Parts: sequence; C-alpha cells; structure tokens
Amino acid sequence: MAGRPVSWIQLIGLGFLVTVVAVKGVIAVEPGESREFTPYHEILDQVLTHWPPHFPKSQELSGKSKEVPIQVQVWSTPNDSDYIGLQKRMMIHAPIDGVDKVMSDFEHYVELFPEFKEVRVLKKDADGILTRWERPIPFPFVPDVYYENIYQVDRTQSDRRVFRVRLKESNRVWKSDDLLVIEAKGPSLTQFTVFSFFKADWGPVIILGSGKIWRDSIEGSVLSDLSFKLRSEHPDWNSEKLQSERVKLIPEHFVDEVFDQRQVFDLGEIVPALRTPPSKPTPSPAPSPAPSPAPS
Repeated sequence: MAGRPVSWIQLIGLGFLVTVVAVKGVIAVEPGESREFTPYHEILDQVLTHWPPHFPKSQELSGKSKEVPIQVQVWSTPNDSDYIGLQKRMMIHAPIDGVDKVMSDFEHYVELFPEFKEVRVLKKDADGILTRWERPIPFPFVPDVYYENIYQVDRTQSDRRVFRVRLKESNRVWKSDDLLVIEAKGPSLTQFTVFSFFKADWGPVIILGSGKIWRDSIEGSVLSDLSFKLRSEHPDWNSEKLQSERVKLIPEHFVDEVFDQRQVFDLGEIVPALRTPPSKPTPSPAPSPAPSPAPS
C-alpha cells in the first residue's frame, strides 16, 4: 500500500465506520438477526431525533493539526476502557449524490481499503444488505478477523441520507453501533457526520497498551473517512494515488492531540436539549421565632 501502513488494529472498526449501502427507504431489521444492542444504539436514536448534533468543543490543536479537514471528538465509556467512541465531521466538495454513489460501491471497496482480504455482499434483498469483511492478522496462529454487518439507510429526504450500521456476527468484534449522516450544503458540497462506538477482542496487541489501541483505532477511522472524501472529490484518482494522498492529510501529532482530548461520553454535550438541568438546592425551613417570655 502506498503511504503510511495501516495496522490491523486500525481496521477493526473500519467496516463499521465507512461501509454503507444503497437501499431505498428505511430497512427494518428483524429482531434476533443481530447481536444484543449496546446502550449506544438507543443513544444514537436520540441523537438522530434531535439532529443536528452539537460538536462538544473546538479542538485545541496546534500547528499543522489545525489544517486537517476533519473534526474528531474521542469518547470513552465509563467503566469500560476498551469501548472506543468517535464523533467526526468533515466537508466533502462533491454533490451528495456523488458521495452516496461512492459509499454504496461495494464492488470497489477493496480498492479504497486494500488492507482487507475480502469485502463482499452476502445477501441483498428487500430486508437489506448484509456484507462480510475479512482482514488478515500479522500474528502466527491468530485467525483472520471477520465481521458481518447489517445496513440500514433512510433516503426519504433528498438533501439528507441517514445510514445505520449494526454488527450481526464476528469472531473478534463484540459490540458496534454506528450512525452516519450526509447532508447537502450546496450543489457541490456535502457534510459528512459519523458516530461510531465499538469494542473488540484485541488479542495479543493488548500487551502494547490501551493507548496504542486507541490511537491506532482513531487513525484508521480517520483514514477511512478521508478515503471517501478523496474518492468523491477526485473520481479519476487510482487506488495508489488515493492511499498516498489521504496519509498526507494527517500530520504526525494529530492523532496524539485528538486522543489527549478524550472525554467521558455525555449525551448532553451532543444534544443540549437532553442535558440534565442542575438540581436546585432545597431551601432550609426558616427558624421558628423564639417564644415571647411569659409575663411575671
């Protein structure tokens, strides 16, 4: 692959963060088809109900990191240090239909993400599209990572497309909930917003520490989104050109700076309307007046 190599850690969440399908209307997923929901499935429903979300704060980035064309907020889950959360937003200089077309082109996903051994459609019918992703692991005696995802999309609004991605089955990924929305901001301008929360069995890489896992996951997810941006803006670029150019957009310290600003997830920061109002202190009762002395 041209440019910076991408580790397998970075690619664990790649399928969740970047894969979508072209399906008319809203696809209903039968109960029992996918794994047990994490709390984030209901949380993302609330985010969508109160769309657009708030980006918690302006990133305090330095130097060339300020020029990266994507905002990233990293969310940690209370009492679960392995549960990775990302909120991202960027502008794509292409019409919404063109962005949608690139994101729906499964047949060429391996060109966008050549680190994968396979990306294929398992089932495509009125109930939706099921895809399988397989990635080699560079450790002896460790089986390849695979996962199958169910995709939903709402195209009822011409200027907005809503994608939901849910994990159906995997040998190494335990939980995943994603919400991705693209919105037309002009004839040739599309805003791309994604929320992704996932947890996996990191295998032998866990010895490198939680920080390594988080940083590689952040970098892999950003690279994947930039692949969509660059393919939409430069449809004539070949795979090698795209891979090398997306790496150039991420300066050396960007991932570290984003990771250092990680916050504990707070729905009220994203949807201010759902922010819990501060409790008002209960006023203390006024003291009873002292009794008047009895006349002598």
